[in-house]
Amino acid sequence: MKINNCFVNSNYIIMKTIVKFTACVLFTGVIILMSCTKKPSLTNSQPAPQPILDTLNGLEFEFNNLTWREIQSPGTNVIVDIGRPDLFFNPYRSLKVTIRLDTSAVWLDVFQDTGQGYPAAYKFLYTIGGSDIFWAFGGHLYIFPVPANYSLNGTKVSVRVKFLS
Repeated sequence: MKINNCFVNSNYIIMKTIVKFTACVLFTGVIILMSCTKKPSLTNSQPAPQPILDTLNGLEFEFNNLTWREIQSPGTNVIVDIGRPDLFFNPYRSLKVTIRLDTSAVWLDVFQDTGQGYPAAYKFLYTIGGSDIFWAFGGHLYIFPVPANYSLNGTKVSVRVKFLS
């Protein structure tokens, strides 16, 4: 009788192991199928990008007591350099730039350097972070006379910059 009882216990243990294994395989299969049927747009959704608020539109800044300085790049010229990366970070920004020389009370218009040639009517040009005439750094506003006027070297100038939309 012990032999039969041992045989029954062995079968019982083997059957119990098979049931556990089968249940584990089925459970794993159900989990895999459920995870594969989830909608990817719901599981991988990214938050919508926040729009960048432009707080400079319409603001006007005046920079006084600036000095014209001579540069060598590639030829000799004079420039005024305003280093304000918080203001001049976008080279495509529309600006209205005017200057007042220290010997004058009149504000003169400064036109943007587009690299398309320099008409005779233009007296001064500006650029933000790039020019065909000289090496420029980003975050700076550069103003230069066209044609080069070396008599400005060392003289004072005031600059007004209005940010347009």
